Amino acid sequence: MADRKRQQAEARRKRHLARRERAREARRRTKGGTTSLDAATRWPWREAWIGEAWHDPTAILPAFAMRAHDDGRTAWVAFAVDLSDASVVRIDVGVGRDGDARAALLVLSEASTMLSTEPATIARLVDEIDDRSAGDVPGLDAALRLMGDLDPDDATLDAVFGADTPTDPGTPAPRRSWFARLFGR
Repeated sequence: MADRKRQQAEARRKRHLARRERAREARRRTKGGTTSLDAATRWPWREAWIGEAWHDPTAILPAFAMRAHDDGRTAWVAFAVDLSDASVVRIDVGVGRDGDARAALLVLSEASTMLSTEPATIARLVDEIDDRSAGDVPGLDAALRLMGDLDPDDATLDAVFGADTPTDPGTPAPRRSWFARLFGR
């Protein structure tokens, strides 16, 4: 069991490193050198939010993370993912002023109550979307670039995707989140 977990963690780490290399390569191909999004990857994280239904495998989960510079510029990723099949409903990555990021957060918070979380949780969601997406998801490469050097394995929350729930009675039950174990959901 521990061997399997170690192999899974190593595979996740390799995928993460491969994605970072793809993002670096995309930056090298960009005309004119460094883009404002590339510069934003060096800014500190200000906040991250996730929808309260992160533990419901049938929910459409909104998520938001923002980096901020001291001069008021921000870079953010805002998206909604359907947990039942890990498909992206919407993804928006932007660089602008604080008001632009707040507007993106406001749109997401109209659909669901948002809970404060750490940026690594958002990185884990982006990582899962990348793992599970069958094709090219517009904006996903930019989201991966913005996540930068965050390690998805540092996340404390783990969203439950519907594809993880067993359909065959002989299949073992998926690992339940700490929220589900505590509150029986």
